[in-house]
Amino acid sequence: MQINTAAQALEFLKSAGRAEEAELNLFLCALAFDKVRNPDLDTQKYVAAVEGVVGALKSKAKAQGEPADAQVQQALLSSTLHDDFGFSGNEAAYEDVSNAEIHKVIDTRLGLPVSLGILYIHVARELDWDAYGLNFPGHFLMALEWGGQKIFMDPFRGGRNVDASDMRQILKVLAGQQAELSHDYYQRLADQDILIRLQNNLKTGLIDMQDYKGALMVTDSMRVFAPDEYRLLFDSAILKVKTEQFQSARDDIKGYIKSAPTPKERMGGEQLLYEIERALN
Repeated sequence: MQINTAAQALEFLKSAGRAEEAELNLFLCALAFDKVRNPDLDTQKYVAAVEGVVGALKSKAKAQGEPADAQVQQALLSSTLHDDFGFSGNEAAYEDVSNAEIHKVIDTRLGLPVSLGILYIHVARELDWDAYGLNFPGHFLMALEWGGQKIFMDPFRGGRNVDASDMRQILKVLAGQQAELSHDYYQRLADQDILIRLQNNLKTGLIDMQDYKGALMVTDSMRVFAPDEYRLLFDSAILKVKTEQFQSARDDIKGYIKSAPTPKERMGGEQLLYEIERALN
């Protein structure tokens, strides 16, 4: 499916969102999200750029023989994306929203853990390697698996190998010294969840900039991709209040209240509904 127009990009995301647990083309999905917000974006330019990275990795792998294990795959991925092409974590400007836009990550070679992880996973999968995201909180990590062997990687830090000790240290920085690793953190993260995580980073960054219209556009495209994610209705309602679209905000929050599974969530929705109806009256 082509993504040369914003309408095609939305249709691409709609189809990908219906794929349930299927493996997705993470890069093209991320690029489609960008195309929705930037209708004039030359998607083919970025497809060609990533194909160049894939070609370089294939050449490296061929030159030394097919990688025998996940550790060799990790070394080849890291040397290609980080050393050869310069992809790295943007530690100097972590909060910059461009870090969550895949086309800008390709332009600048700087990004967030999840945006860089999408590139790492995509390039690895183009060589039929078993690459996937981990269900690790706060800082995106990925894994390569081969013949029962697993290698965990941090795309933000040059694709370096991380072990349980590294993961524990990252977790304690993010969640406090009392935090401990859970078995769940080593599990595969669904591709759909990786993309939602990327878009949530972008949405949060735009809200911090008080770009509520931009954040609402992100939310709208997320709803196309994940129509059953009821929490997006709450986000949409809040952003529509911020942009003075009160009638539509009321419709969204009513949908949220109907879909929310817990009394606490419904109570929060009802409070927002009350405030919206006061504004309308």
